[in-house]
Amino acid sequence: MTMERERPMSIARDDVTPLRGTSARDVTVEVANTSRVGTTEPSLGELFSRLGTDTSEMVRAEIRLARAEVTRMSTTVAKDAAKVSVGVGLGLMGALATTAFLVILAGDLLNNYWLGALLVGVVLLGVGALLARNAVQDIKRRGLKPQQTIATLQENAAWARRELADVKHELTR
Repeated sequence: MTMERERPMSIARDDVTPLRGTSARDVTVEVANTSRVGTTEPSLGELFSRLGTDTSEMVRAEIRLARAEVTRMSTTVAKDAAKVSVGVGLGLMGALATTAFLVILAGDLLNNYWLGALLVGVVLLGVGALLARNAVQDIKRRGLKPQQTIATLQENAAWARRELADVKHELTR
């Protein structure tokens, strides 16, 4: 919030003849306050109004950004979940047919069908676990946090702190 300010008109206390019941300081303050009339500098009320308007617009924009980002991320997660589901379904169908074949083959080779079924089951469980782990890692790698929204919220917080410091500085002048 950088605005050019006109310096208030300064009058030496010696040049002011106080009115009855007032001091030279009161008159100097009054002259300094009335010197702002007709200037382009916004009043404190206007500054707070602008700050409120800007802040509310910023919050609305952040909400729109967060919604868009969450929508995009949820779409990506939904696609990943659909891929996992299709993969699991197809894997299950293939696993059933292959399992039957492998159990019979292993049973014929080992002359023991229960041992063949056990070996095939352990192998399929290992492959399924590997696929599921990779899918979960992909989801974690992408992350579920709305990164852009977080970054702009941090920037906006810094902006608000600077604005507040500027307002405090203006009030203490």
